[in-house]
Amino acid sequence: MRPRHAPAAEAILPRRFVDMEFASEPPGIEVGPWPGWRGIPALPEVKLHCGSDEVEARYNFWGDERETGQVRLIALVAISDESPQEIEIRCTDDRLQPVAVEIYSSAKPHAVPMPVKLRSQLENTHPRLLFSPADLAELRKRHQGTHFDIWQKIEKLLDNWHLPFELTPESKTLAGPERLHDMDRVVLAGFHALITQAEASRRRAQASFDDFLQRALQPDYEPMRIDTQAGECLFTLSLAYDWLWPNLDESARARYRDKLFEVAERVWAHLGYEREDYAQAHFTGCSHGLLAFCFLSWNEHPRAQEWAAYLRGAFECVLQMLPEDGFFPHGINLWIYEHTFLLRYLELFRHCAGENLWERNAYWKNASQFRQASLSPEAQLGVTFGDPQFRVSGDAWMHYLIAARTQSPAAHALGDALSEQPTAGVDFRSVPPRRRVWEYLFYEPQLISSPARHTHFYFPDGGQFFWRLGEKNNESVLTFRAGAPLGLRRYEHGEWSGYGHSDPCHGSFLLAQADKLLLCGSGPVYRRDTRLNNTITIDGRGQVGDSAPWAPEFVPPDRFARITDFRRDETLQWIEADLTSSYLDFLGVESLVRRLYLLRPSLFIIHDRIELKHERELQWNLHTYGEISEISRAPNLQFQITDGEQSLQLLCILPEKAQWRTGFSDFVPAYPHAGERDRFLQLHKTGNSGEFLIVISLDRQFGKWELRAAEDQNRILALFVNGQEHRLTLEPE
Repeated sequence: MRPRHAPAAEAILPRRFVDMEFASEPPGIEVGPWPGWRGIPALPEVKLHCGSDEVEARYNFWGDERETGQVRLIALVAISDESPQEIEIRCTDDRLQPVAVEIYSSAKPHAVPMPVKLRSQLENTHPRLLFSPADLAELRKRHQGTHFDIWQKIEKLLDNWHLPFELTPESKTLAGPERLHDMDRVVLAGFHALITQAEASRRRAQASFDDFLQRALQPDYEPMRIDTQAGECLFTLSLAYDWLWPNLDESARARYRDKLFEVAERVWAHLGYEREDYAQAHFTGCSHGLLAFCFLSWNEHPRAQEWAAYLRGAFECVLQMLPEDGFFPHGINLWIYEHTFLLRYLELFRHCAGENLWERNAYWKNASQFRQASLSPEAQLGVTFGDPQFRVSGDAWMHYLIAARTQSPAAHALGDALSEQPTAGVDFRSVPPRRRVWEYLFYEPQLISSPARHTHFYFPDGGQFFWRLGEKNNESVLTFRAGAPLGLRRYEHGEWSGYGHSDPCHGSFLLAQADKLLLCGSGPVYRRDTRLNNTITIDGRGQVGDSAPWAPEFVPPDRFARITDFRRDETLQWIEADLTSSYLDFLGVESLVRRLYLLRPSLFIIHDRIELKHERELQWNLHTYGEISEISRAPNLQFQITDGEQSLQLLCILPEKAQWRTGFSDFVPAYPHAGERDRFLQLHKTGNSGEFLIVISLDRQFGKWELRAAEDQNRILALFVNGQEHRLTLEPE
């Protein structure tokens, strides 16, 4: 992959997917293996025979295939405990020769249908999906009272009806008035008609429903060809029909019902009983629309009750995978996307079936806390890892809903903080204008709103820490992660893939100041290089998944990075992470341990110790969207990083004579990447062992420091911060 047009000398252009071209020959950045994409040929078929079963194996790329001459495949097979069985491997290409077989137990579930009933009081009545006729009087009264401000936003959006729906090439929203997608028109018009009962509004609502229904039935309508979007289409149509139903005559109802049946069958074709990716957005996004349809057509469609029972069983599998601590493994853009579907599942079962699944565990309240922990000081960035689009917005309604169901004052306050955030430059799937209807439905003004005051968050399921540093009006957010790609809970319950979105960045950290991501990560890319993150590389290579377009589908648990120690007192916090197992084998990493020390209010220290089998170049990587300038070279390297009004300084204590390089990062942008070019700072030394000791100051003041030997052969790093001496004990060299 390479830029479509070579930039002029000294010009640094945005690195956007739309500006790149793909070719089968150099120059450029190698992308792959990605069989089937852009002409990349499929790889030879490999099948496993175990007893009478035949299973096709799937390629599982770790990024070391070229160096090792080996490729991994995975397959789910049933092996009896009662008697040994042979596993026969059959390849269609003689160049593939089996080397070894490793067997891991898997708890991957298969959904079992569970009983579901439509509440008796909802039969033969509409609306029924998110609220019932008994709720209408209160909903209508609120638009002139407690919900007046939200209602004004809905009416303002309807004033934009004439604007064409447009996005940037990266699927981001434009600056200026919000533009309505077909589904926005259907939901906004339908809800406006339901609340106002005005005849003109009713006509507009039915016309927009008619128009969208016809689009969805077209064979070439693109959203219906993508599983998640097909489910969103069916959810929207089901909701709109539910709201229109009281004002339709029987012939119109029958006509619409037949067409909705056709849409539902097309959505079911995306699902079927074979899929097992229940906890992924591709499944929940597709199936939540079908679930809404099932409750809508409970006694009319011959398979509605069958499908609902199956989806209840599938959602049970999802509930088993959600960690109590609320950890989420990917970027906040994906948090918003996935929780849109998860929360709708909860509400459909709660209201339509009378089953309150909110009470099953503490995940929902703590999921809102995870979102709070990752929130940048100016509330516009999601500061976390895993294919992240850092600029996010649009989820205020989710926190209002979580607050309404869990009575969480912090979730309610988070909804308030997010409701007025700008939408320009945000992925359009996160900020659909119809979100204002969800805000209207789930905002409960009588709830207490109290912002979380925590300055430290730890989510052990994924090994992720967040800290809020500095003073109240000059706050920074720092996060650090090392753990299972999807978190331990999901792995233990059979979801062991990375959904493709995890990054090889264990031990990495991010830092946001105000509205700037001063220390950044890779963002959404189609080549997941460890070097694009703030962690260690060796000869430019790194962790399992390094250089692959997507995260490996399977990583065994003995290859997870892990938090091995965590201590905290009044002035000092420190964590230790063993990253050794996460690195590719050919690099010969015998030990790689990273410690992060935190000295409030504005200092943190990274200490890395590395042992290799052979001599290689050890590289310490840092990334920023700002400018990097050298302050001093002797006696120790010192740098300043500046982005607008935000800045920090970095001091390299070890190695004492470190070499360094800097420049713009070279990467393969995924289509949602906004194009920002980050700069890297790479400190490096050559050897089969080494350590890096780096001090980062947010207020650009280091004070005095001294590294000296201790009596027990350890070393002491003495730092003088705000007139107080802090001593950190480091192991012997």
